[in-house]
Amino acid sequence: KSLADREKEQSEKHEHTNEEMKKLIDRENQLLSKQKGLHDKQKKAQLLVGESRQRLDNALKKADIINAQAANALIGAGDEQGKLISDELFKITDELSKIQKTSLLTLPWCSSIKCLIVDGDFSFESLNCLFRYLPQLHRLSINFLKKINNIEMDKNLSMIQLKHLKYVSLKMSAFIPFDWFKVLTKTFFRHLQTLRLTARVGEEY
Repeated sequence: KSLADREKEQSEKHEHTNEEMKKLIDRENQLLSKQKGLHDKQKKAQLLVGESRQRLDNALKKADIINAQAANALIGAGDEQGKLISDELFKITDELSKIQKTSLLTLPWCSSIKCLIVDGDFSFESLNCLFRYLPQLHRLSINFLKKINNIEMDKNLSMIQLKHLKYVSLKMSAFIPFDWFKVLTKTFFRHLQTLRLTARVGEEY
């Protein structure tokens, strides 16, 4: 192929990658907006159940059968709504996790970035993709490392060598199992010199 053909092919490839990334970002924003709305609904449902339980207790103390039945019906409706919302939130969270992984895989194979600060949330499950993309990483800071799914780390990527990674600062969710953290340190942090680690509640691990 001529130089012009190669440049054209490369340009088309980048354009396609940019389009794919734009679609992923748009979908992610839609899901985040929907997730926020569902969290608001979930709080209202929980509030309704709490108020209804109080109403039920008061009705039972007064032997008010009619009000007790009405309160019990509201509790059932609130619990059912809460369950439906939780199921939908789980699906959204799962899709967001997949988008995050796909976004990393859509990018070029590797980068020369040496210092990375993730100011928002980042899933534990996506660390493999991140480290594969940033083999030259020296310093890493993640504002909140969270756990999304009960899955194991990708065995196919477990031999990534981050020889330059010397400093890591992580704020981790308390829901991340300690065994996962041990795998993380043994697999990726073997050359670390400084590790700063805190739990979400602010207590040092």
